[in-house]
Amino acid sequence: MENHDNSPNKRQGQDTYKIEQLKAFVKQSKYIDIKEQPNVCKQFGLPFLRYIFQDEYRNRFYEYLKHHTTTVASVFKATGIPEKYLCQCKAYYESKKLLKVVAIGRCPATGSNNVQFLTTNENLLSSLVGFNPTNQYKMF
Repeated sequence: MENHDNSPNKRQGQDTYKIEQLKAFVKQSKYIDIKEQPNVCKQFGLPFLRYIFQDEYRNRFYEYLKHHTTTVASVFKATGIPEKYLCQCKAYYESKKLLKVVAIGRCPATGSNNVQFLTTNENLLSSLVGFNPTNQYKMF
């Protein structure tokens, strides 16, 4: 009699390996459109795992702003992650107090005025405790 070990533990181990492969694939890929994400998961033999894409793109946003104080439109231009999603990332990191608006100015990507400049750089954040970007308007 053959031993067919199809136990939940073995399947879980196989899924863990597939998930790690998927994470690596998403990490090395350019932004994958939301409509294509379920198909990518299927190629790895997995159900749609939204959190893998969400975590990777949030991390890209965070890391980019750690090294570049800039606008959401500039992050879009550099990463290809849609601005609508980047605004969700911005709200997520603001709620965790890991992102600050450090200035209001002219966007280098679009040329629009009164645009927020953002950072996730811990050194800059710690020096801005109590900083309120709307106070800039009181200077004029």
